[in-house]
Amino acid sequence: MTVRFQDYYQTLGVPRAASAEEIKRAYRKLARQWHPDVNKSPEASDKFKQITEAYEVLKDPKKRGLYDRLGANWRAGEEFTPPPGTPGYEAFAGFGKGFRGSGGGFAEGQDLSGFSDFFEAFFGGAQNHAGRGKRRGPQGPRAGGSRGAAREVPATEAVLPITVEEAVRGGRREFRVDHHDEGPSISLKIPALSVPGTVMRLAGQGEQDPFGGPRGDLLVRLELAEHARFRHLGDDLVARVEISPHEAVLGAKIDLALVEGTATLSVPPGTQSGTRLRLRGQGLPKRGGGRGDLFAEMAIVIPEHPSAKERELYGELAAHSTPIRRARES
Repeated sequence: MTVRFQDYYQTLGVPRAASAEEIKRAYRKLARQWHPDVNKSPEASDKFKQITEAYEVLKDPKKRGLYDRLGANWRAGEEFTPPPGTPGYEAFAGFGKGFRGSGGGFAEGQDLSGFSDFFEAFFGGAQNHAGRGKRRGPQGPRAGGSRGAAREVPATEAVLPITVEEAVRGGRREFRVDHHDEGPSISLKIPALSVPGTVMRLAGQGEQDPFGGPRGDLLVRLELAEHARFRHLGDDLVARVEISPHEAVLGAKIDLALVEGTATLSVPPGTQSGTRLRLRGQGLPKRGGGRGDLFAEMAIVIPEHPSAKERELYGELAAHSTPIRRARES
């Protein structure tokens, strides 16, 4: 089967070394320009299919890698029939297979019609062999939905960093999936006691169906952001608490800011640096309910610039202190 080679980089107007973000931006810009709902010119529908076809291949690292192996030897518009021994044949031989199965490619039976013969030669499977009927692929949007068989628009995945306070107390966040502020603003209500790693599904908030159908869903995974005062260990939190030498020696009661409110912490006499005091139920939300613990980690801090009186008193203390027994070299 002879087809004409499609240069997908040329279609999107990006160099072969373009990053994934550059490819995505180029696609979105062209999609807005050529979408048949916006552009009423006769060539809009075909142009929109071409840029969508290019994006389908270049947006996925595995697909793009296989395509790059093939495309290095061909130019756009050249007739392409890769029998054994011709440039690009080895890539061609495993090309379609590499785009199926668990590698994130196209599923068996997925409707890929409506794209070019070049695309279908690699991804269309049995439906591309001689004798198939006329393609009845997507024809663009119309009132009441898009033509062709109903399709499920893949969900868009996104990661939203949240603070410790938002995980515990909940809140509302405004964000964009596109980091270049090109996409729509999304408002998300974060429930109280949200476990980090939770995935929230927002119906109809994902990417637009490239053929004019409804938007897909957006899957937002909540991940814990770094915090100025707390670090997390599983469901537990650890807070560094600075104490003075006399508080460590004599003991003290100090106020500790929690995720919600404050607590009075009893520092026992003789506390060493690194000692952890547990406050139960003041950590992160746990799967199945409840919260982890908060550990206050003691850090003894000495004055960097002691006053004359402090130096005098530390000297007197040194004269009466029990010497520390240190290990000696043998």
